[in-house]
Amino acid sequence: MNKDINVLTVELAGQSLMSDVPFNMPFDTSLDATHNIHIDRLSQRLTAEVSQRWAASVELTTGSVSVAADWYGRWLSRSKAAFIHADKPLHRSVRALQFLLEKDLHLAELLDNMLRQGSALQRSEMEVEHAVVETTDEWLLCLHHAVTSAPKFELERGFGLDPLYGVLVFMLATDAADEFFSHEAVNRCFLQMMNTWYAFLSSPASLSTLNTGPNGWLCHESWVRNRLDQYVTSRMLTDDPVHWGFSTYLSFQNRRVIQICRPLDGYSDTPEVNSIVVSPCDGRLSEVLHSVNRKTHVMLRDQSALLSTLVPDDAEFHSEGADFFRINLGVFDLHRWFAPVSGTIVSVEKIPANRCVAPLLQIMALDPAKSSVNTMVRILIETKHAAGNKKVLVLALGSASSSSVCSYAKAGQCVEKGDEIGWFNDAGGVICLIFEANLIERFIHSSPPQQLSVCQQTHLRAKAQIAVVDI
Repeated sequence: MNKDINVLTVELAGQSLMSDVPFNMPFDTSLDATHNIHIDRLSQRLTAEVSQRWAASVELTTGSVSVAADWYGRWLSRSKAAFIHADKPLHRSVRALQFLLEKDLHLAELLDNMLRQGSALQRSEMEVEHAVVETTDEWLLCLHHAVTSAPKFELERGFGLDPLYGVLVFMLATDAADEFFSHEAVNRCFLQMMNTWYAFLSSPASLSTLNTGPNGWLCHESWVRNRLDQYVTSRMLTDDPVHWGFSTYLSFQNRRVIQICRPLDGYSDTPEVNSIVVSPCDGRLSEVLHSVNRKTHVMLRDQSALLSTLVPDDAEFHSEGADFFRINLGVFDLHRWFAPVSGTIVSVEKIPANRCVAPLLQIMALDPAKSSVNTMVRILIETKHAAGNKKVLVLALGSASSSSVCSYAKAGQCVEKGDEIGWFNDAGGVICLIFEANLIERFIHSSPPQQLSVCQQTHLRAKAQIAVVDI
């Protein structure tokens, strides 16, 4: 950390909280927006039908294509330089895909088409020359590099690149991607690779990028961009000056926040204050719907889904007339999530994704449930209400890997509003709240207009008030 910066020290419970940015610093979501939609812009080149439908719901950021292409191109250059000429065996999860391609010549042909179209797309979007993956052997080596590497801090972006996504990003916008990634055996291979990557990120070997170097997550630029003053205490710096108390990359990614930085709104025993519902997480308010039912379409990440595919059956949860509230987490947001109300947990389920990788045509399909790439944790909380107990459904959506979203919650457990109940292991999670009819009197915020850009959406703080219960 740069010792010349003007450090503000706040004494808290015997520890000092170091900060070089004010506590009320506005959340900068401009980079989140570019990260979330660059693949949409790339898809315009090869999938016109998808682009037309996507453009209706997503505001495209000028210049994001060349920025994204340069970003991924530089990563691929490093990947090839490190591994193309190295005499190292492929990881067994990558070898499984290699064996599949050797046995299935049709899949091998589809891969050749994807590589050819993807490399052409990458070259057309790059402003400077970078390495382009053009052969199956190069691609497999880059996949090996991806599942055995921890993301580095990217100074220009302010956050790290998902290595596996970096290998696939251009290929997912090609015509051949639909059939290739629809193959069940291919999906099994990629799911195994994703789980391999999460296992690596949970190991001490992933600490290689947790340092104060230019691409280390503990450098001064990362301290500012990732607001590490809200997570790192002076005691952590003193006790472990090398890794600041983080034992693995994932322990840094899903780090806990210092409590004072996420105070609980409505902390009191009075009925009026107990009527407050709080945000379960940091993130952008993306959608508020009233009087929904099982046939209502809602957005989850970038996919539309029927409410009936998300909620339990009517005997357990009454969805008719319910209120729906969706929050999208950004890369700089706290990855922990909390109980929005006090009550008793009725049930906890983890629902696996039925697809590991979905190309753009599948994501925008008329039946998107068949191409779901999100593992979902579903928690049902029963809360006391004057007119009888009501239920709140908490949906937490991660990526395809079962390790991407986790929860401590147990059926029968009593939770207090603001209790931590889960976490995300990767960026870009989504939390949805569904309230049974007549539970919510009013929401503090309304649904953002469709024409509003991602950067302009209201940013919510975890444990801040979002609604009032009808008491």
